[in-house]
Amino acid sequence: MTEDFLAAISRDVQLWYRLCKVLRGLDRMHRKPHLPSKLCQTCQRPFTWRKKWQDCWDEVRHCSERCRRTARQKSREVRNDNH
Repeated sequence: MTEDFLAAISRDVQLWYRLCKVLRGLDRMHRKPHLPSKLCQTCQRPFTWRKKWQDCWDEVRHCSERCRRTARQKSREVRNDNH
């Protein structure tokens, strides 16, 4: 009887552990949809807030370094054509 009792407790603990892991995962999954997003000024695709932008989110205009470089090159070409 003692072995059956310990086996039942062991199963309960394992089930509880799995349930906690699942619930923690679900909690993490629901955090992302609430992040603010913007449209990239270069490619017009949506991009979401990143922790590295927490201090300068208002100034962020491009989704990536590539889009930022492309925008700078275009502005330089326009300036050079005008001169």
